[in-house]
Amino acid sequence: MAHLDDPRIVDANAMVKRAGAAGVRDIINAGVDPTLKRPWPSIAPSSVRIPRAVVLHPLFIDQARLGEQLAAVEKSAEAAIAIGEIGLDSRDGAPRWELQLQACRAQLGIARESKRAVILHCVRAWEPLLGLLNETSVHGIVHGFGGSAQILPRLEQLGILPSFGGAVSYPTRRRAREAVRLATRFCLESDAPDHAPHGVPVSEPAAIVTTAQTVAELQGRSIRDVLADSAACAEALFGLSVAPR
Repeated sequence: MAHLDDPRIVDANAMVKRAGAAGVRDIINAGVDPTLKRPWPSIAPSSVRIPRAVVLHPLFIDQARLGEQLAAVEKSAEAAIAIGEIGLDSRDGAPRWELQLQACRAQLGIARESKRAVILHCVRAWEPLLGLLNETSVHGIVHGFGGSAQILPRLEQLGILPSFGGAVSYPTRRRAREAVRLATRFCLESDAPDHAPHGVPVSEPAAIVTTAQTVAELQGRSIRDVLADSAACAEALFGLSVAPR
C-alpha cells in the first residue's frame, strides 16, 4: 500500500520502476478524499500493477462537506479494489470524534455492500474501532499495524489482518515488533511517502524488502517465505493474482 499521488512524491514513475526491480508486483494506491481530485502522476507501463482504493480518511473529514465526501466514496466503490484508508484517529487536532465515528460506520457499510476489502487506519482507538467492526461484516487489513499482540486474534476473528510497514524495523517499536513475532497471517506495505524503514532515507515500495527482512529476523524465517506469505494474504483479501511472471 502506498500514496503515489501524494504531492510530496517528486517522481512516482521512478519510484514504481524501482519497485518493479525489487520484485514488487502490486502497489495498492490508498485514497484520502475522492473529492480532492488529486492529479494522477505520469507512470509508464510496467510489470507493477497499481489498483486503487477509495476512501474518506479520518484526518480529511470536512464537517461542512461530509455528505458530499461520503457520496463520492459510494459512487467510486465499484471501480476500486478496496475502501481505504478508513478508520479512527484520536490524536490532538483530528476531526471531531463523532464525525469520525459517523464516517467510519458509513464507509464500513459501503465496503460491505460493495463487497470490497477495507484498509483500516487506527491511532490509539482500538476499542472503538473493534466496536464498529463488530457491527458489520467486512474483511481487510489494519495498515501500519502498531497495536499489541493481544489485539491480533480479536481482529482475525473479524476478518482483519495486520499489515506491517517500515516502523517495525525500529527497535524502539517494541509492541509492534512483538506483534510481528506472533503474527501468522499478515501483509507488508510501504505507506510511501511515510514511515520509511530504519536506515532507508525515503519510504517507497521498493523498501518493502527491508521491512520483510526485519519481519523474517523477528520470526526466525527466510525473507522468501515472509514475502510469499504476504503475497498470499494480499491475494486472499484483495483478489490480487500472485502467479509468477
